Amino acid sequence: MEPKVVTMKIPFFSVVCSLLYLLQCASGQKDDGECTEENKEQCSYDPSRADVRSKLPFPKTGLMPGKPFPRVHVDDLYKPENEDYLYRRKTFVLTGAADDWTAVSEKFLQGGKRLAKWFPRAVVDFYPMNMLQTGSHPYLFRMKQGYEELILEPGKGRFGKEEVSEARGNTGKYLHMQLTSKAWKKIRSSGALGTPMHKWFRTDGWMRQCLKTEAIVDEYHIKTHWKIILIGGPGAGMFNHSDSLRTSSWHTHLEGLKWWYVCGEDKEYGFQCFEDLFYPGDTLFYPKNYFHETQNIAMPSMTVTGTVANGFNYESIATQLHRECSYNSLSFDLSGRLCDALDDCYVLWH
Repeated sequence: MEPKVVTMKIPFFSVVCSLLYLLQCASGQKDDGECTEENKEQCSYDPSRADVRSKLPFPKTGLMPGKPFPRVHVDDLYKPENEDYLYRRKTFVLTGAADDWTAVSEKFLQGGKRLAKWFPRAVVDFYPMNMLQTGSHPYLFRMKQGYEELILEPGKGRFGKEEVSEARGNTGKYLHMQLTSKAWKKIRSSGALGTPMHKWFRTDGWMRQCLKTEAIVDEYHIKTHWKIILIGGPGAGMFNHSDSLRTSSWHTHLEGLKWWYVCGEDKEYGFQCFEDLFYPGDTLFYPKNYFHETQNIAMPSMTVTGTVANGFNYESIATQLHRECSYNSLSFDLSGRLCDALDDCYVLWH
């Protein structure tokens, strides 16, 4: 399924404000509080972000530098000053919450090799010509065959030279595995994602109350891309976009190295852009209406992502799903039984 492409329009005053912020940082000033040991990464950094951009396989030109993400350790998540992060109102990086994940500490999922062994016939979205250009289309593969293609260098897979020529100078292969309820349970029961997984990640309890059968849950997961494992090689990434359902998402990096660039409107500070390199164990969160793009840097780079419906975004998600059920506006092709079940879900999100 092709993601919905949205053109990002940045108001002139937002660009000016962001540039002013960079000038303040360069001069040692900061507009949102005193510099402390906890927020020193946001106070002192290279405003050009050359330290980050220099590692990208495909350099970004003409892209406004973003400041470092706020970072909160899981032990500090429940402090009063971190309420916005605890309740998922602002973008940030959560640290320490995945320290006991064997997928992080031991590379238990083996860059996807173990997933190919566990779920050889699972249908995955495979992008042999990368996703850095809008309009990129996936090919449907079984997981085993998709993984075998993924680990081949661009140009040496079944699509041959097209893996290079059609990538338009940005070669890289990307594999997205949509997680069904059985696959999610299998991965969690293995201890790959912690024993138990920290409760901040567990936000789907509402499904048991309204999506009453496994078939309906799986349809919802797959058609909305609710939970995904993404695996890619150097240069693989995704073009600038926002999530079509206007949801919020967390992304925990499991293996390799990945660059994220995220922009959105903050009620307190206005329009902001952030960028950073993500290492194993780092968890990114962004709320609704945030634009984002990525590039993987190492082979393999692997991330697990989950979508969140809560009191901060439920109206937007409900509106988008209602339009989809009524008009198929996003081409998700949701079934009648799923749409009927969703009527009972909306009230549970807030």
